[in-house]
Amino acid sequence: DIYNNTATCTATVTVLDDLNPCCDAPEAICQNAVAQLDANGNASITAADVDGGSLADCGLFSLSVSPFAFDCNDLGSNVVTLTVTDINNDSDQCTAMVTVEDNIPPVALCQDATIQLDASGNGSIGTAAIDAGTSDNCSFSLSLSQTAFDCSHVGANQVTLTATDPSTNSHSCTATVTVQDNVPPIALCQDVTVQLDANGSAAATGAAINNGSADACGIASLSASPNVFACAEVGANAVVLTVTDANGNPADCAATVTVEDNVPPLALCQDITVQLDANGSASIAGGDIDNGSNDACGIASLSASPNMFDCSNIGANSVALTVVDVNGNSSTCSATVTIGEFIIGLSIVATPESCAGTTDGSITISASTTGGQLEYSIDGGLNFNLTGVYVNLSAGTYSIVVRVAGIATLCEVTGTGVVAAGGSPQTWYKDWDGDGYSDGITQSSCSQPTGYFLPADLNGLNNDCNDYDASEHPGQTWYQDADNDGYSDGTSQTACLRPPGGGYKTAAELASLDIDCDDSDPAVHPGAAEVCNGIDDNCNGSIDEGVGSGLTWTGNVAFYTQAQVDAWLACYSVIDGSLTIAGAGITNLTALAGLEEVTGNVTIQFTGLTNMAGLGGLTTVGGTLTIYFNSSLTSLDGLGSLASVGGSLMVYYNFALADCCAVHGLINGGVMGTVLIFFNKTGCNTVAEINSNCGSQLLAPPVPGVFNNVPTCADCGIADKKLELAVFPNPASGEVSLRLNKLAVDGADVQFYDYLGRLVALQKMPAGAMLLKVDVAEGKFRPGEYFIKVKTGSEVATGRLRIIR
Repeated sequence: DIYNNTATCTATVTVLDDLNPCCDAPEAICQNAVAQLDANGNASITAADVDGGSLADCGLFSLSVSPFAFDCNDLGSNVVTLTVTDINNDSDQCTAMVTVEDNIPPVALCQDATIQLDASGNGSIGTAAIDAGTSDNCSFSLSLSQTAFDCSHVGANQVTLTATDPSTNSHSCTATVTVQDNVPPIALCQDVTVQLDANGSAAATGAAINNGSADACGIASLSASPNVFACAEVGANAVVLTVTDANGNPADCAATVTVEDNVPPLALCQDITVQLDANGSASIAGGDIDNGSNDACGIASLSASPNMFDCSNIGANSVALTVVDVNGNSSTCSATVTIGEFIIGLSIVATPESCAGTTDGSITISASTTGGQLEYSIDGGLNFNLTGVYVNLSAGTYSIVVRVAGIATLCEVTGTGVVAAGGSPQTWYKDWDGDGYSDGITQSSCSQPTGYFLPADLNGLNNDCNDYDASEHPGQTWYQDADNDGYSDGTSQTACLRPPGGGYKTAAELASLDIDCDDSDPAVHPGAAEVCNGIDDNCNGSIDEGVGSGLTWTGNVAFYTQAQVDAWLACYSVIDGSLTIAGAGITNLTALAGLEEVTGNVTIQFTGLTNMAGLGGLTTVGGTLTIYFNSSLTSLDGLGSLASVGGSLMVYYNFALADCCAVHGLINGGVMGTVLIFFNKTGCNTVAEINSNCGSQLLAPPVPGVFNNVPTCADCGIADKKLELAVFPNPASGEVSLRLNKLAVDGADVQFYDYLGRLVALQKMPAGAMLLKVDVAEGKFRPGEYFIKVKTGSEVATGRLRIIR
């Protein structure tokens, strides 16, 4: 170059001897090619692969390429030479680039492996442990997705093994690496001391005994065995601490748990009373004043201090109870020990002189003791006797000493007895019955005679009319109690003697001073039980209060005046007998509103009634109902609840009576006997008239169309009575019997309509039957009035039923 640097190379010059000098030499023309390695890592090409259209004017003899075979070592670009030779053996060469490629990936094969964590909690694995014979047509390298493991990987872990050849072809497989921790923890113990509680229990936890136990993967649990202690374990106890790591590996160590009882016992005291013995001494033990002292581990001893007593300790003494448990702990409490009197119940009774200077006073001394002989003195202990009785004493003060023979003087008891001097004689007035009044008889005496009193102690000195009856005296108030029931009508008088004629009592002889509102009847007085009788039995101003209704009057009842009707007692709802209402002055039956049943006949005649209002509660007449010769009667309103007449129904000669609709339902099934209705006003002259006038009103709905989709009827065939129907019992609350007067040859349809004409139930009577029983206690039957229609063939019978609850 311009700087005189030089370089050399060599070349070959081939000199040819053409056979045919008349044609041109061949011209080699190359093209690059690509060769793929096969599964064995080999590849080859032909001259044609790199021939890019070489020319041979004289004729082509051969094409050759070198090199033409390749393997894994030739991966990449390789220079090859193409030689073109013509028939004159003239040749030409050119070079081409052959790229050798490997597009076949390795075959990765995996196997599962297990590794153990070391003491530090770590573990690792290489590709060789996972490789199960990976292969490639050339060479390959292996890599793992994870090679390092710790405690967090204990168990199955999926890893990926990847094989990569030099041409970056790769293939992967997966394997399971099971990480195991079989390294036990390091168990470290320490000795501990625990205290029993008040219940005698203590516990030592694993945590308390643990002294730094460790494990690379962590400690899961610490447990001590045994870990619960009681009184029997006081002292040193061998305990095993079991340390378990997070992966279940255990390790043990031993410790000593010292159990101590430092809880003192519970001292409970009770006060006691102790009696000295015959020698004047007493002793107690700790158990005598113990009131249930206790300790969880048990009581070893009970002791009392002081525990010895004599007469100097009579009275209350404070004593300490010391309680010691089995482990030497102690506690105390205080009790009061009362030492009883050695000489008990000292009594000194002094009797004064009867009169001044008579020296007839006395002293009587008494006492008792737990043992020994008592001795009594009235001169301070100079002289004693064994009886305690001293007589013929002059007035004065005496020093009393009582002792037990042979016992120390500290056990003596003392007292004072005073014999009073006698006084001058006094006048005493007799009050033998003690009522404060004297009959004037006196005695003169220095002392009080029995039954006699001084004037200052009496209300009267000579005016007691009967000194042998304390209730008779001048200031006595006498209360009249004519019926002798213990209550007065308030009439009283003050007199010494009980007023004549009887019936007078003192306040003490009466039950109370409350006023008797009827002193002629012993059953009537304050506090008496109120009964259904129309009078004020208990004198509280009310009549028959609290009695209620539902009572039965036994016997026949007859009303001939309005006053008699008004006096009827509302507490009677049943008459067990017959009822007669007769009298032109009777115009109102309101007082009978509570009447529900008459078991016998009911007769209403010659009254001034315009209707039957007041009988609205009457549902049953056991006998015959007769209504006749009531000139003012225009309507039977008030009998609408009457559902059953056991006898006949007779309504006649009521010349103003035009409205009988109240008994319309009754005459159609409620009368067991004959129905006679005649000689009333038009509309009530016959059953047919009543049915004609009243039938549609009972069964047709009050507002057409209100009860949509509910079957209704206009008259339900009530006018057609070819059949007869009996309904019993009526009223009813349970089972009802429907009886025809002849067989229902083809059976019968039985329909129940409510008071609005709505069909509420349909029953079937079997063919050939005359009786059908229906349970009206079912929910579809509400309390109220119902109309029953029975149809068999072309015949229809009707009835009425009242349901009650």
